Amino acid sequence: MGYYDPALPARMMRYRSDIWEATLQAGKGTPPILQAVFFFYPEHDNKNHQLSDYWGNLKTLEFTYRVVRVWEEPRQSVIERGLIGLYPLLPLMKGEKNNCAAGSGVRLNYPCGAEPNSSWNPYMIRGI
Repeated sequence: MGYYDPALPARMMRYRSDIWEATLQAGKGTPPILQAVFFFYPEHDNKNHQLSDYWGNLKTLEFTYRVVRVWEEPRQSVIERGLIGLYPLLPLMKGEKNNCAAGSGVRLNYPCGAEPNSSWNPYMIRGI
């Protein structure tokens, strides 16, 4: 479901460049783009999320993008806001160590106290 990619910043910049190349050719300029990468597990995060380049003392490039580390995001917030599209990620998110989100009617289908890791299937969730 994911992997460690040391070249991710260059790939993200290439995606932006491809979009801007198409919009420039269509006469639409360079629209703002908010790029984000979602990491499901710590071992996939290469900790390098920017590119810089210099010509002598002149900085000629500064590029970065938003990083979301799913395991650092609070699961209770997703449940309280009813963001059901994110429910498959709940087992990977930060929260109670039990397998039931208190008072929510949402049960995480993994053993009580277990810590999800990269071998877990994020679709292990069901309503009760």
